[in-house]
Amino acid sequence: MQDDLWDYLGKRLSGSIQRALVSPVPSVISGTLLKIGGSASISSDTEMRQFLDAVLENVIRDYCPDFRTLAGPVGHNYKWRYSSAYQKAVRRNDPSVTAVAVALNNCDPAYIWRRAPTIALEDVGLGDPWVCALVLHACRFSKLRARHGLDKLGAFLGELMGSAVKDRLSCDSYCLPYFHPELAEVRAAVDDMSADERADLYRSDHTPFGSRVAAGISLAGPRYGGDVFSGSGGSPDQLAEAVEGLVPYPIQWLSRQYAKMARDGMFVSLPLVWRQLISEGQTQLVQGDVPKRSLIEGVLAATFDGHTQEGRRALAYFGKACAPIRKVIGDVANQNKLIALAVFTVDSTLLDRYLSSPWATELYKENLRGEVLAAGFSMGQFYDLAEAVAHNRDDLHHARMRVMR
Repeated sequence: MQDDLWDYLGKRLSGSIQRALVSPVPSVISGTLLKIGGSASISSDTEMRQFLDAVLENVIRDYCPDFRTLAGPVGHNYKWRYSSAYQKAVRRNDPSVTAVAVALNNCDPAYIWRRAPTIALEDVGLGDPWVCALVLHACRFSKLRARHGLDKLGAFLGELMGSAVKDRLSCDSYCLPYFHPELAEVRAAVDDMSADERADLYRSDHTPFGSRVAAGISLAGPRYGGDVFSGSGGSPDQLAEAVEGLVPYPIQWLSRQYAKMARDGMFVSLPLVWRQLISEGQTQLVQGDVPKRSLIEGVLAATFDGHTQEGRRALAYFGKACAPIRKVIGDVANQNKLIALAVFTVDSTLLDRYLSSPWATELYKENLRGEVLAAGFSMGQFYDLAEAVAHNRDDLHHARMRVMR
């Protein structure tokens, strides 16, 4: 059994990763991690909004989406299915994002504008911060939606995010203090600190990364940090001041805008990840395999995972009906969570392009290890489970199809 998870995923699973420097998809607003530092000319919210207004008008003017007929049913009860499908299509740069955007708008015309900013920060992140900025800007103002049309703008943003370089470091960083058992004492400690002490900890380049994220979430407070560790009060103003001293203006803007639009504290990790990657100086783009399309009732099969009701039923059936999975999973209490985590981990090897670095690899492994240990599994068992998922994809697809009958 391989001890190194990254090596394990890269060499033993079907979606092998090939490390290589590649160029992102050309874009009018292309602004990868290594390019955004040259945006010193933008230094205010007004300038940022004017710039993004002009960019949006320019890139969407000749956009003519192909709104294909969606085979699956449409209605409020299907909102979560299409919401998950929208994110999966973005993550895999799949053409179904166009039809799914229309279906999601038909289910709930207000929801996609709340979901898209989170997708941008979770899946694109620092892969292309300008794409994230444009998504946050377009989703915030109802006049832009009225001007361009709900279906057209939703499809455009989906395709834009899909073609961008992917990076989940901000999401992984935000999850780390919540899930890792070794950070339990850190969570308690930062909640007992004063606002000044939390701000100093957040700014400190000499403090362990997980502690800095925990301090930022606690400093954000219940309103901006979401489900903070103990529900103690925060100081968002001091957090904003701390961010100003860490990163260039566009990253500051992204962090602040996401804080206003979302219901979690993922925005606190964005500046810290930027700082870490810039200081490391070894960031590269990684190219993996493009996944084979697998559709169920018009949406990607990957949609039916732990985030949807049908997906949870499918994973439960998969765990019971697939003998190799049943053998590995045993009678552990958190079966569905572990199977969902293994499926996500295996599928993550199939992303087309994403950022990587030695630090990013270690962060991913630490975050995954924390979730596995918290679920009562060993990493050796999880490796076996991930391998069983990879070699029994047909059974997984059958389980997903079964719950839709």
